[in-house]
Amino acid sequence: MAGLVSAWRNWQERREILKDARRIQADNHEWNRFKVRDQLTDALAALALSDDRKATAIWEAVRAQYPREAAAAPLAVDVLVKLRRFDEAEALMLPGLKKSPREVFFHKALAMIARYRGDLPSAIDRYAALRKQFPGVWEGYVLGAQALAAAKRLEEADALVERAMKLFPEEIGGFLEYGRLAEIRSDWTETLRRWSFIQERFPQWAFGYLGSARALIELARYDEAEAILTEMRVRFPTESSRYVLLARCAEARGDIPESVKRWHVRVERFPMESYGYSNAAEALERMGQTQEAEAILRAGIDRFPTDPTHMIALAAMFGRLGVHGKAAEAWAALRDVMPDYEEAYRRGADALRRSDQIEQADALTEEIRRRFGSKQP
Repeated sequence: MAGLVSAWRNWQERREILKDARRIQADNHEWNRFKVRDQLTDALAALALSDDRKATAIWEAVRAQYPREAAAAPLAVDVLVKLRRFDEAEALMLPGLKKSPREVFFHKALAMIARYRGDLPSAIDRYAALRKQFPGVWEGYVLGAQALAAAKRLEEADALVERAMKLFPEEIGGFLEYGRLAEIRSDWTETLRRWSFIQERFPQWAFGYLGSARALIELARYDEAEAILTEMRVRFPTESSRYVLLARCAEARGDIPESVKRWHVRVERFPMESYGYSNAAEALERMGQTQEAEAILRAGIDRFPTDPTHMIALAAMFGRLGVHGKAAEAWAALRDVMPDYEEAYRRGADALRRSDQIEQADALTEEIRRRFGSKQP
């Protein structure tokens, strides 16, 4: 009898130990899941600042340290798509879809991957399947319409958007695509009608105001556009696109000094929006203000030293202007930041050759052969 009691106690103790081990394992998994989520959030923040290298390093560290949690993290597909690692993103999603075919997340993710990859036929098919299997999910309609529009199937996109607006009257996405489709056609009267409707339907959002102002500028109704943009100053004080349209409105009027002034204000008010520097420089170059454009791009380089966008834009602008010596210097600076970016070597060698720096061009050509193979620049 004592032996039976002892055996029972041993079994009970082993059972409790096993339960504790499973609980600890579950707790560790949950803790790891939160750590992965936080790190992937950091990766997305880096991508928002165009710091692809930091985002890549974060993803690869997460994947190596927490492979199970990384594969199941909803944010993983967003990070991979923005890094253009489409095959890897798809490889994560397909097993999940096979295991849980009724889980809408995997259907939406695979459609998104196809859309960002530029595989429009697959994206269109996947969004159609999403609508069929999950008719109450608005993304199947709105993002499906975006895929159709990208494939130049505008009438089908319009019809799908109209369905979206009827089925999801409180979801702004269908209405935004409704306005955008008119802009794609450059039908500015219809564009104004649609954005004005959206402005009335969703007055709490800036989109309708901005769309109406864009249409009015295209229709050369500048005073009306400025009136809307002025109204937005109080209603949407942190909306940077308002400053962009004010600058474009001044340019459209032919008031170049005022447009230049407004582009500078836009960058000064929103210094942490990386793309604002490139947008401003593009407009300034278009208006013949190349020194101003150069200054804006250099400010962007100083503000975002790990973002190659502004260096690339500066080097390309020098090339367009025929200032090949300065272009060669800019491509060299970019190579220092991105030593594996082949285009900086090839275009740098071309700029050196065009500026009669033949010896340096030949040396860089030889470096291209060593780094990237025997293909000629």
